[in-house]
Amino acid sequence: MLSAENDDASAERMLKVYTAAGIDSENVVPWNAFPWFVHAQLPDGLTRDHLEQGVLVLRRFLELCPNVVSIVAHGSDAHRSAQLLRSIRLVGPFVRERGIHTWDARHTSNRAFILPRQQREDAFDDTVETYRQAMVHAGLKPNEPSAT
Repeated sequence: MLSAENDDASAERMLKVYTAAGIDSENVVPWNAFPWFVHAQLPDGLTRDHLEQGVLVLRRFLELCPNVVSIVAHGSDAHRSAQLLRSIRLVGPFVRERGIHTWDARHTSNRAFILPRQQREDAFDDTVETYRQAMVHAGLKPNEPSAT
């Protein structure tokens, strides 16, 4: 499991996204595309087998969390995982029956935010907007976008 309270820049950025969108951490369940740490052995990303295993575990986890209807996938492994989650071959019917919707978002790591200042601010704002959309789908009221 992940936590927005970890002592790293990615977690700090995630908390800023939550604050800007107006979502309480109690309404968020962080999850890795593959819920066991293997990233040191796979620096180029997860294999399809890892992603499929992760999706099957995520489905079992979602069965325990019946209120989860919005999933924001951060980064390429998570985007691929969300695509598999929706696939008919794996768990697509379950996802459709539950009304679960997925959104792709930029990873929150420092590496994903090495951008010129304006592009970095736009990327952050895009991530916040993604959370606002996911919140509305889940029946939560997001903060209004700030005027800049």
